[in-house]
Amino acid sequence: MYDKRTPFQVIEKGLNFNFKPSKFEVWSGGKLIDSGQFSGLIKCEQKGLKSKNIVVTILKSIEEIGIEPTLDFDLSYTSGDRIYLATVPKRSNISDYPSFQSFVSNVPLGFNIITRQEKEFKENEPYVCSIFTINNNVVKVSFSFGITPRLLEFT
Repeated sequence: MYDKRTPFQVIEKGLNFNFKPSKFEVWSGGKLIDSGQFSGLIKCEQKGLKSKNIVVTILKSIEEIGIEPTLDFDLSYTSGDRIYLATVPKRSNISDYPSFQSFVSNVPLGFNIITRQEKEFKENEPYVCSIFTINNNVVKVSFSFGITPRLLEFT
């Protein structure tokens, strides 16, 4: 259904888009815990070279959903049916969380997923964003969190 991509190809520049989702869903432990209409904008701008400094801005007050309005990611790369934006420190306050450990361990040997030595994540700051496209048009954006493990999807 989603566009297929060659896995683990770093996107070094040009990952910029605006996405206007109409709804959100929050999942935790495989269960839908919240959902609703959304009338905002998700803006992605890759500001740095060599995949560094990818800024995602969520333009709408959504404190009740629980996500920081401006997010900075260190790395962008492909993975089968999605594009990942990730921040993967060697040491962090979520290093021992199963969802984070699973994400880090699911990369092939030789692919350097570590993006920095250390980071302290905020409760509403995701470590990864997944971007799904159909015919190169963004149709879904999701965020995975470590401190309060959950998945926030916008479609």
